[in-house]
Amino acid sequence: KQEADRQALDTKINTDVGDLRTNSSDALTAEKADIRQQLAQAMAIVTTGIVSLTQNTSHRYGGIRRTIDSMIVEQNANNQEQDEHVGKLRGNFERTRAVAFARIDAADERIDKAFSDLAATQGRLEIEAVEDKVFLLSKIRTNVSFRDNEAVALRGWGKV
Repeated sequence: KQEADRQALDTKINTDVGDLRTNSSDALTAEKADIRQQLAQAMAIVTTGIVSLTQNTSHRYGGIRRTIDSMIVEQNANNQEQDEHVGKLRGNFERTRAVAFARIDAADERIDKAFSDLAATQGRLEIEAVEDKVFLLSKIRTNVSFRDNEAVALRGWGKV
């Protein structure tokens, strides 16, 4: 009887272990399937996120690139406009400088002519001064001589 009880117990244990293995295997398989499903959903979310991030990044990059391209075009236009203004300013400067140098040259010529005229006038004045001196000395000598003769005549008249 003990042997039969032990065999019945062994059979029951073996049956229970078999059931437990079957149940745990089924539970493990179900859990594996659930984990795989959750992983698949997580991967789908990650993939969707990556796609969305890639699209957003591409869109933002495209927007930034368009903005930069627009800024480059505007800057090039601005540079060209500034180059035109600088060209005009240089042209105006060159014309103004040429006019100023022409005026300076003309002023130098007038100054040279004025000094030349001044030197000529000074020469004439010196000559006229010498001539005036000679004339005045001649007049003075003539007058002195006349007065001397007059004085001699008056002396002689006063003796009479």
